[in-house]
Amino acid sequence: DDNGNIQRVTDRFENESFTLGVKIEHMREIVRDYNSIVKKVKKDLGSSDEITKLAALITSIIMETGIRPGQEGNAAIKTVNGEKVEIETFGAITLGPQHINFVRDNFVELSFIGKKGGNNIATLSDTVIIKVLDHYVKNALTKGSKFVFVTDAGVTFTYTDLQRYFRLNFAGLNPTDFRKLKATETLLGALRAEQASLYTRIKAFAGSAVDDLKARVVTEIVDTMNRAIALAQQALSHDDAATTIRSSINPELIFKFLATSR
Repeated sequence: DDNGNIQRVTDRFENESFTLGVKIEHMREIVRDYNSIVKKVKKDLGSSDEITKLAALITSIIMETGIRPGQEGNAAIKTVNGEKVEIETFGAITLGPQHINFVRDNFVELSFIGKKGGNNIATLSDTVIIKVLDHYVKNALTKGSKFVFVTDAGVTFTYTDLQRYFRLNFAGLNPTDFRKLKATETLLGALRAEQASLYTRIKAFAGSAVDDLKARVVTEIVDTMNRAIALAQQALSHDDAATTIRSSINPELIFKFLATSR
């Protein structure tokens, strides 16, 4: 407005099909309904309908890790020894036994080639999710299945199944909304963790009346923000921070921090 205050932001989150306002509202819905979403998903982990059970398991993994859902047949082009080759990429739905490492009872590492051909790493610590996941990994290994999420009858879970699960239970939300939440949550945690030390660093030189005080304060704030963004980038296994900023972080959080210092 005329006073320089931001009244409305209309585009961010890499606007492909929804406006920023719609995507922010999705995030608010998730935060508002998070406990009920968790309750529903945990209940469905014990469902007698195996497709529902798998949908709940995959949703749980996406919620905890922020990894992409993925679809069978997804691929990326990479240059290997000077030649462009197509490599298969994976997501939560298309994980294979080789992508899952049960490090210990309450810790699982997921490692796979992601959307743009980069190595994606995520971890799980929820013991309920790990127990159900362990069952399907063992089944896949026993039956020689390429994919982990296959029913006992041999039916492979698909992205369409996940879409149907969301449409029936979480109308208006998309699996990738949890990815945006993961990035924003990571950024928020990083800023909160650094807030006190940021103030301490600024106070250390603020009283010295240096000529470049404003520039030094700005530098401290920018460096703090960049470290927080780097952690969000790492959480989503993005190749660069620009992708995280453009596609995943709710800009309201950044504006709030810059406007209020908290």
